Amino acid sequence: MLAEGEGQQQQVELCGGAMLAEGGGRQQRVELCGEAMLAEGEGQQQQEELCGGEMLAEREGQQQVELRGGAMLAEGEGQQQQVELRGGAMLAEGEGQQVELCGGAMLAEGEGQQVELCGGEMLAEGEGQQQWSCVGERC
Repeated sequence: MLAEGEGQQQQVELCGGAMLAEGGGRQQRVELCGEAMLAEGEGQQQQEELCGGEMLAEREGQQQVELRGGAMLAEGEGQQQQVELRGGAMLAEGEGQQVELCGGAMLAEGEGQQVELCGGEMLAEGEGQQQWSCVGERC
């Protein structure tokens, strides 16, 4: 899964249980192996381990990495980058850009437009227009 934002390239990749996120100007790596999580920031390396099901790490530039019961959240500086993993679903949120994967479905949201895929159905939402494709009660 690759998402390109304004002036930055954000790549979110899910391989087994490993997730990698790259931001512009800085490299942010979040890896989930069993119950251990490793996060690398610019000029610093931080390793955290998940015990009980909740972990929260804050770094310079307001970068937050949180893991609770299979869910992971990462926030970047300047822009808000959210990477969440829950039950095989992944969502990445940038500054006006959102990429979400729910139940094997992928949705991407751009600056002023939203593309969402839920249960094999895709919905796209534009700045002055809204387009919906609903599946069950979720959308």
